[in-house]
Amino acid sequence: RVLFRSTNTPTNTPTNTPTSTITPTPTIPTLAPNNVSNLQGWYDATNSVQFQPTIPTNGALITQWGDSSGALHNLNSSGNPDKPTYYTNIQNGKPAVYYNGTSNNQSATNYTAFQSSTGITLFVISKISGTTGTQKITTMGDNKNIYDDAMLAFSGSTARYQIGMSSAKAEDSTGTVDTTCHIHTILFDGSQTGNANRLVYRRDKTPITLTFTGTVGTT
Repeated sequence: RVLFRSTNTPTNTPTNTPTSTITPTPTIPTLAPNNVSNLQGWYDATNSVQFQPTIPTNGALITQWGDSSGALHNLNSSGNPDKPTYYTNIQNGKPAVYYNGTSNNQSATNYTAFQSSTGITLFVISKISGTTGTQKITTMGDNKNIYDDAMLAFSGSTARYQIGMSSAKAEDSTGTVDTTCHIHTILFDGSQTGNANRLVYRRDKTPITLTFTGTVGTT
């Protein structure tokens, strides 16, 4: 969108000097699943028709969280203890899905391609409900331990977020402890050299220095 604005500057002579100002307005593309290439998973709590049961009410248990990416990586609960809870008006008037960090688990069995991938980008918007214990936020691996693939967790014992990737563990160095909502970004690039280049962690778009245990692999 371009805005055209014309101004005339009067002088003491009958001559008018027209000037024109063109003010471009940048266009920000809409962030949507169909605008992201190679997307493998998109889980949006505001898209209530993607849930089972469909259009859940406040406090309802969720058996399936549908994948909006088109890759059909739906998250499923295997039994009643695994079911997370859907709540309305949690953050900025938006709904959210609550996991208790221990027994609430949902999985998509056809995510196996990540086990051999040399590059992963993961975005998670979440907040922890407390600052004690170990609270697992997400994992893409099989063993569900902190050294597993693309795992994000909060450790109450160290009061830090931890990231597991390709047989290595990384812990953020800031020691931020709060229960507010954060945007977590994990960038893995196995083609790079060195832990800090292969695994990058950002919180609320700010790069966080990591302390590594082990060596981040190439896949």
